[in-house]
Amino acid sequence: MIFRVIIASVLLVPIARAQPADAMFADGFEAASYCPPGRIGTTTVNWRYDGFDQRVVDATQAINIWGHNIATAPLVDMPWAQGYAVFWYFPRDGYLAAEFTVPEGLSPDQRGMFSHGETLPGLNVTMAISPKCGDFHPTGAMCLVENVSPGGIMGTWKVPTASAQGCELTPGQTYYANVKFTDPTADSYDCGSTQCRASFQSNHTP
Repeated sequence: MIFRVIIASVLLVPIARAQPADAMFADGFEAASYCPPGRIGTTTVNWRYDGFDQRVVDATQAINIWGHNIATAPLVDMPWAQGYAVFWYFPRDGYLAAEFTVPEGLSPDQRGMFSHGETLPGLNVTMAISPKCGDFHPTGAMCLVENVSPGGIMGTWKVPTASAQGCELTPGQTYYANVKFTDPTADSYDCGSTQCRASFQSNHTP
């Protein structure tokens, strides 16, 4: 009961209401570094479900989200650590655009996936892996997964030489893991009026 009261008070912390994120880069005039309004910048994340060891991180960089699975552990580059991250103030109308560069020298069969946590899940989500920030209309095959419910796979990725299926990522290139709530007006126990808790997991093979 005490824990529930703490979480309820957390969700009432004021936050600016972001603009809807549904960028279409069809004309190609936007710079690769352009991000539509609503991108999450610094926010509170932790790597356990009980609310302890929360950290304010720069969520524009994927390594700060999935680069470790314990708050005090050193950060590791892509394919990152195996584990989940809990967002405590994910804005209903905002979006995550976590930037990463695919390292050279990964295993020729390197692949991975993102999944929507079943504990503190928030709302259904849409995920797009794209070379452009906030782009939810990527051109790559298997780079967009929409309306993912808790426990579902948000996206899979692979290097070009891997035999698995997934969004193909080229070593040396920079991409964004773009995530938003599919229907930001939906109801959930994990949500307040303007923001929700949400958890996203990253795993990889090998």
